[in-house]
Amino acid sequence: MVDPEDGQLSRRQRERLWHRQLILDAAEKLFSRKGFYQTNVQEIAEDAEFSVGFLYNMFENKELLYQELITARAEEYFQKTYEQIENANTPPDKLRAVLRTKLNFFERHRRFFSIFANISSQMDSGPPPMMSEDCMSRYRKYQQKLEEIFASGVRAGEFEDFPSSVAVLAIEGITNTIIGQWVHTGKNALESIDPEIIERILFDGFRAGRNEK
Repeated sequence: MVDPEDGQLSRRQRERLWHRQLILDAAEKLFSRKGFYQTNVQEIAEDAEFSVGFLYNMFENKELLYQELITARAEEYFQKTYEQIENANTPPDKLRAVLRTKLNFFERHRRFFSIFANISSQMDSGPPPMMSEDCMSRYRKYQQKLEEIFASGVRAGEFEDFPSSVAVLAIEGITNTIIGQWVHTGKNALESIDPEIIERILFDGFRAGRNEK
């Protein structure tokens, strides 16, 4: 229980959180290596050095374990992104911060992104596991934040007057595609594609001489 005097977690609660994290780490490793469908609960329990019964005491099933893993990593990414957005001044700088944060997050958590690549390659094993409603809600909030940034840039005359929802889809689409390529090819990420090139494509387009106007 939480100590009412100082709001600190009890030793039992800290241990429980630590055990859950060990299980999540083991699941992330195995899901990225073997795929969601090819990994069973017993393998996750063994890798985390717990019994299967102990794992089920923490997580009701493999699907809920997957959902918590995805939600936790997503929240970590969103939090880092919001921090970088707050540290940037102009709308273009804020979107550049989003791009760089996403690519850098991939560098640190390549294994996490490999989970989605494995699921895509194993679609014949069944439909992809559902994300939790909490995770979907957080992603919609993230999209809305990017749309607000783009809209503010339009109002300031720094961006063309495109629909903000389409602009965000373009940003997410190009970064997701690049990450997917890195996952499948195994190439060293930021050495193979310069983030500045992505920024120039998104902000300046493909037409020659555009910056000279």
